[in-house]
Amino acid sequence: MTLMGLVSSIFFGVVMVIVGIYLIATKGTHSAETEGRVVDSKCNYFKDKKGQVTKLCDTVYDYRVEKKSYTDTRTTSKQFSNDMKVEVLYDPSNPADSVIRTGWRKRGAYIMIIIAFVMVLSAAARYYIVKEYKFAASATGIGEGLSIMSSPFRSSTSSPVDMSTDMLTPVE
Repeated sequence: MTLMGLVSSIFFGVVMVIVGIYLIATKGTHSAETEGRVVDSKCNYFKDKKGQVTKLCDTVYDYRVEKKSYTDTRTTSKQFSNDMKVEVLYDPSNPADSVIRTGWRKRGAYIMIIIAFVMVLSAAARYYIVKEYKFAASATGIGEGLSIMSSPFRSSTSSPVDMSTDMLTPVE
């Protein structure tokens, strides 16, 4: 079982590293860049059934591509100041299709790569410890045996997730 865990960790780790490198190396469809200006940014606050508040801001910005002006609106979790300069990424084949650059594409890719390395290293360490030390192998076997024996008797105490459309309500 430990060898299968190591092999699957290596497989998924390699896939995560490849995807991360792809996200870092490519720009996606929004590969051209220009400077834009925020025209308006208004936020609404919503509360879910658990009482957690979420902020969603509709940000209107304008930008120019080859002497033609464009205006677009994006929903963000950050409120921008009016007249604030922002980096706008747009599709060169369709300049009206744009996004505000946030940097999360590369940050997410780096986080994915770090998680992949931690996953593979921890699986390799577990494999080494179980193979080298008999007590670790027996403890792993006992834990897996107890897990198998107790799984038919487990019951879920959590309520099912409510996926209805009225989950968010505006905060007054």
